[in-house]
Amino acid sequence: MNIFHQEQKGEIAEKEHKIFNNIMFHSESNEAGNTIEEEKMINETRKILNEPNFSITATCVRLPVENSHCESVNIEFENEIDLSDIKTLLSSSEGLCFLDDNKNVIYPSPLVSNNSDKIFVGRLRRDTTQRNTINI
Repeated sequence: MNIFHQEQKGEIAEKEHKIFNNIMFHSESNEAGNTIEEEKMINETRKILNEPNFSITATCVRLPVENSHCESVNIEFENEIDLSDIKTLLSSSEGLCFLDDNKNVIYPSPLVSNNSDKIFVGRLRRDTTQRNTINI
C-alpha cells in the first residue's frame, strides 16, 4: 500500500513535507535529540511547578489545525499520588481549563479551545507501567 501521494514522494526524499493532512516534528533539535518545542514544554512545566530538576520528557508534534497544538505529557512523582487531588489542583489552577470525564467524551481539542488563551488539560490517567506516574 502506497501511503504517499505521488507528488509528495520527491519531497519526502528531500525532507520537505506537505503540511495539510500531515503530522510534523520541528526539525531543529539539541544535542539530546529534543526539538525546541519539546525543550520549551519541559522547561515551562518545571517553571510552573517551581521544580527546576523535575524529571519530565515530552514528544511534541505539529498538526495542521488553525490555532492550537497538543502535547502528551507523562509525569512521574516522587511519592504516591491521588488522582482526585490532581484533578482538584488542575480544576482550580488559574489559566487552566481542566476537561476530563474518564469516558473520553469531554476532552481538549482545537474546536473546544478556539478563541481562548487558557491552557486546556484533559485525559488524566495513571500510567500503568510506572509507579507514581500519570499521563495527561
